[in-house]
Amino acid sequence: MWKFLPSPGIGKQNYLRIFTSRYRKLARMLWGRPQLKSAASISNIKRIKEKQDVAVIGIISNVSTLKDGRKIIEVEDPTGSITVLVQKVMRGIDELVPDEVIGVTGRPGRDIIFAESIIFPDVPSSNDWPENAKSKAVFIADIHAGSKKFNEDTWTDFTKWVNQNNDVKYIFIGGDLVDGVGIYKGQDQEIHFETVEEEFQYLRKLLNMINSNKRLIVIPGNHDPTNDSEPRQPIPREFAKVIYQMPNVQLLSDPSWVNVEGVCILMYHGTSFDGFIASVDSIRATAYDSPTQAQKLLLRKRHLSPIFGRNRILPGDEDHLVIQQIPHVFFTGHVHTVDMSNYRGVRLVSAGSFQERTDFQKKLGHNPTPGKFVEMDLSTGSSRMLDFSQDELPDPTTLTPT
Repeated sequence: MWKFLPSPGIGKQNYLRIFTSRYRKLARMLWGRPQLKSAASISNIKRIKEKQDVAVIGIISNVSTLKDGRKIIEVEDPTGSITVLVQKVMRGIDELVPDEVIGVTGRPGRDIIFAESIIFPDVPSSNDWPENAKSKAVFIADIHAGSKKFNEDTWTDFTKWVNQNNDVKYIFIGGDLVDGVGIYKGQDQEIHFETVEEEFQYLRKLLNMINSNKRLIVIPGNHDPTNDSEPRQPIPREFAKVIYQMPNVQLLSDPSWVNVEGVCILMYHGTSFDGFIASVDSIRATAYDSPTQAQKLLLRKRHLSPIFGRNRILPGDEDHLVIQQIPHVFFTGHVHTVDMSNYRGVRLVSAGSFQERTDFQKKLGHNPTPGKFVEMDLSTGSSRMLDFSQDELPDPTTLTPT
């Protein structure tokens, strides 16, 4: 069961529990779909000899593309595996990735299913917005304090604006608070400080520029000094003691679920985006400029990091990256690009950064949007872009519905 390669030094059994947890959680969602109410185990489907419609729920262990555009996928469940042939015109064919859980309906052949539909766990077609919220929130990410590319003028303009706006009560920070030390080869030439503790001392000065009546809700990113696998633990106190001493700052894990005034917000730094975007045909060329495309597909798959091996996963008894509940807001950073959208009532928010475009981003052809962030009216879910990359501060006009 579950064919995959474990990370070096980590036994296969450590990940078997995660895959079992993933399958059970997502299969439970899929069994509620009308097309899959009669879903059978793969071992039972293999015993069917007459030509009849069948349905199965399983984990994709492999995806390959034929010359004519059709795809061959191998699907597993706890009882076995089977081949599925997917026609190139079928909805969803361009977003299939290994290790995600899907439902398949079709006609059986000899150890094969000729797919008639692919069903993803997805979110309901419409989701209501809560009625009791009154405040506004700002979504920022990727401060990268300590980097020589950090734009202090942009931070100063942002803090001046947010302090003048009394109705903004929450500031959500989506990871990469500091640039880190020793994250990549040659980083010592691109940072101001020799230790991560010094970076957090500098970050404390930056955060102190924000009025203490603003609540700062913070998750770590891949540059911050915590475990390099997901879920990420909150930044250890030994590195960020000066931040933990700030009464208006709350440091959480990545990902985290936060409820403010009845609005449920899923915060995720977005480290899985790199491998995910590269693996999905339908968004590979466009998602770095419009990262809500990736957010939408992760909601459809109901998983924050579906592809095993493209992103480090913390072994354990449970898959904590399954999106079990439906958020009102799905917020990410990591790609340094601002974007807003709405998928079935879920507000999708991606924040820009306080770090200017890096040489690495230039090499990859990425065009981030430093200085651009998102303000949201929590009473309605309407949002607008804030642009601090210009000389003038954002005009406090009405928000644009998303």
